[in-house]
Amino acid sequence: MRFLILAVLALATPVRAQEIAALPTQGHPFAALPLPGAVIVTVTANGRPDSATGLRVFTGPSPAALKFDCFQAVDAKQVHAIAISADRNTLVVAAGDAGLQLFSRAAVINGCHARPVTVSLGSAASRQGSIDVTISPDGRYAFVANEYGVVSTDAAGHDLRGHVAIVALSYDDKGAPTGGRVVGRVATGAAAVTSVVLSRDGRRLYVTSEVARPGARLANATVPKLAHGGCRQGDGPAQPFGVLSVIDVARAEAGDARSVISATAAGCSPVRAAVSPDGQTVWVAARGDDKVLAFSTDRLEADPAQAFLGESDSGGQAPVGLAVFAGGKRLAVANSNRFGGATATGNLALLDAVPSAPKLTASIPATHFPRSVSVGGDGQTLFLTDYNGGQVQVVLAN
Repeated sequence: MRFLILAVLALATPVRAQEIAALPTQGHPFAALPLPGAVIVTVTANGRPDSATGLRVFTGPSPAALKFDCFQAVDAKQVHAIAISADRNTLVVAAGDAGLQLFSRAAVINGCHARPVTVSLGSAASRQGSIDVTISPDGRYAFVANEYGVVSTDAAGHDLRGHVAIVALSYDDKGAPTGGRVVGRVATGAAAVTSVVLSRDGRRLYVTSEVARPGARLANATVPKLAHGGCRQGDGPAQPFGVLSVIDVARAEAGDARSVISATAAGCSPVRAAVSPDGQTVWVAARGDDKVLAFSTDRLEADPAQAFLGESDSGGQAPVGLAVFAGGKRLAVANSNRFGGATATGNLALLDAVPSAPKLTASIPATHFPRSVSVGGDGQTLFLTDYNGGQVQVVLAN
C-alpha cells in the first residue's frame, strides 16, 4: 500500500490528499460504486486464468480497511458503468453489447448470490456498446449511453451510430427487478455517446457524444475553444469536435422524438460529465483537449450560446472520469493517458471547482489507464479505477 501526501500548489485553495488503500481487482476495473460499508466494482476479465467478468464486492468498517468479500457473476463479456436506484434496492450495470444487467443490491452485497436479469438493447451483431447508465429518481426508467447503437441512417444509407436508450424497468411485488423494455431511443446529433448524467431534480439528462455529425445544429459552433477541428485520439484520424446535449426526461420517457432541447459544441472527445451539488454547473471532460469545461445548466436551456463558463487544463493527459466532491468545492479528474502507450501511466488531479477558472491543487500518481472516479458517502473519499492497472485506488481528500 502506498501513502502519499500531496503538496499544495500555488494560487489555489489548500488541499490535502492521501492514498489510504489499493484494492486488487483481478481484471480490468471500470467503475466503483461506494455504499455504506462496501464498494462494488465492475470488472472485465483480462485473459488471465484467475480473472473473470463480473462484480467484485469489497467490505470493511472503513474505506481504509476494505477487503475482498465475494464475486458476483454476470451474463456478459464486458461490464462498464454501474448505477443504483434511489431506494438503494436495485443495481443496473451497462454491459457492452449484452445491454443491461439488473441485480438485487441485497443479494449482491450479502454473499454475491444474485440472479442477474438481462435486458437486451439489440442483437450482439448490432454492437450497441452500452457504456454508461443512470436511473430515474422514481426507479421506473434507466437511461443508457449506447456508444455505437444505430438509431437511424443518413441520406446515403449509412448507419448513424450512438444514441441514448430509454428503458422502462419492471419489478416483482417484493421490489426485485424482473426486466425492462426499450420505450425510446434518442439521437444526439453526434456519434460515440459515452455518458449520461441526470440533473439534481431528475428533470434533465446531460449527455456527452464524442464526434459531431456534419450539418448538426449546435450552439457555440464558432467558438474556437469548443468547436475546433483536428481532434485526434492516439494515431487515429482527425475528427470533428464533440457535443454536450440536454434531454427533457419527461419527453424521453414518453417516447417524444423532440426530447433534445439543446446541444452545444464541447471540445474534442467529450467523454464524461458531472453535475455540481447545487445543480448550477455541468462539468465535462474534453479528453482530446486535455481540458475540463464548465457550462451553466440554466443557460444550456435559456441561451446555449452563452452557457460556456470556463475551462482548465485537466492536470494530465486524456481526462476521462469526473466527480465533484467536498460539497461542490472540488473536482476530481481521472487523467487516463490511454493513448500514451503500453507503459504510460496517468494520475488523479484535484481542482478547485470554480466554473470561471478552475485551478489545479494537487495530483496523485495512478498506474495504467485510470478510467473513472467516484465519491464515497462522506464526500471526501475517492475511488479511482485503474483499468489496465488492475486496481482501485482509495484516496482521502478534502
